[in-house]
Amino acid sequence: MRGDSQCFIELALEYANCGLYEEASDVIGLLAQNPEDCPALPAYYQAFFKIRAGDPAARDWFTSASRREIDNQFSFRPEALDVFQTALEVNPRDSRAHYFLGLVYAGFSDLDKAALHWEKAVDIEPANIRVQRNLGLVELHRDKPGKALPHYEKAFSLAPNDSRILMELDMTRDRMGVRREQRLAFLKQHRSTVESRDALLTTMLDLMVRLGEHQEALEVYRTHHFHNWEGRYTIHNAYMEACIGMAEQAADPERALEYYRMATLYPENLEVAPREPDLRGFLYYPMVKLYEKAGDQAEARRLLEITARESCEEPTLAAYYQALALRDLGRKDESRGILAGLEAKANQLIRDEGELPRWDSDKRRALGYFYLSKLREAEGDPDRAKEYLEQALELDHGIARQAVVLAQITFAGSHQ
Repeated sequence: MRGDSQCFIELALEYANCGLYEEASDVIGLLAQNPEDCPALPAYYQAFFKIRAGDPAARDWFTSASRREIDNQFSFRPEALDVFQTALEVNPRDSRAHYFLGLVYAGFSDLDKAALHWEKAVDIEPANIRVQRNLGLVELHRDKPGKALPHYEKAFSLAPNDSRILMELDMTRDRMGVRREQRLAFLKQHRSTVESRDALLTTMLDLMVRLGEHQEALEVYRTHHFHNWEGRYTIHNAYMEACIGMAEQAADPERALEYYRMATLYPENLEVAPREPDLRGFLYYPMVKLYEKAGDQAEARRLLEITARESCEEPTLAAYYQALALRDLGRKDESRGILAGLEAKANQLIRDEGELPRWDSDKRRALGYFYLSKLREAEGDPDRAKEYLEQALELDHGIARQAVVLAQITFAGSHQ
């Protein structure tokens, strides 16, 4: 059974269900040559079997089980209810028995009973990291991040190298509306823990990009190998934003183009493949202006023509850049028609009409104001553009990225 304690428990229960409690205890005894090396969960089962077999020393076995390590052990069987309720009859202050009972009830989707046992466990043993984390998870499930926070803070203070707890602590702080600057500062204080988990490192880099720390973020994007789940494009969008941010800071057109060219790439270490077809206009159009400044009219024209061909039935940010490209190519009637369609879409979104799956009202309205901001920018009205952009960001500070993602998905005809 390859030393898998769950397999030993399963076999032991076969004997126990036949009333063969001594044999069930013997099966658990095979798990470790030294009984003290037996993990907590099977040790509780063995103590339970010994009580059922009438062993006068069974209470001592429960005491021994309650002192063992509980990490990476999960009680989920209905039979575990009898095991741990018996343990609590022997010792009502057995925090580990409360912990395991909580896991059983959580497996039954009875979070109220699970939380009740975990609260008793943490009252008895405040330094139990797993119980503190589980109570945090329960409160998050109840949509009470304020109540989850102290549990996560306690858990992390006890286990400052546990990247999962830090990730969930940051998620809790985010749901509470903690400012991004504060979240980033806290993650930077624990950088070694952050760097041990790609999902957490991705979060920290995303915060850097959103707060304008493009160069530092870009250095990590270029050197760290991320093990990314298939279909997770967020990291690449943040990488592109870091490149664009560096390009916008560059005084020299050639240097800015270098960063834009980086933004068009899909570095292998990010483990993100391009969508097919891959929308390019939101990158190519700014590059056109830089190539024109650098005197490379041929390359500027080539990128304009590519952007002008990027059409979608549904007006998105892709339509905006297509229209600008068409205008620059002298096809002004086509350009005006596309921009009018985008303006109509923007006003529809602001009225909260139309459908955008999984987008709430604020996000839809933010997108509408964002489109209006871009349209006024194209008309040479920076004051109105700024006004609309502020309205968009007030509703959703991440709307600029969401507009790009929606355009990419719509253009590719995908649902990723």
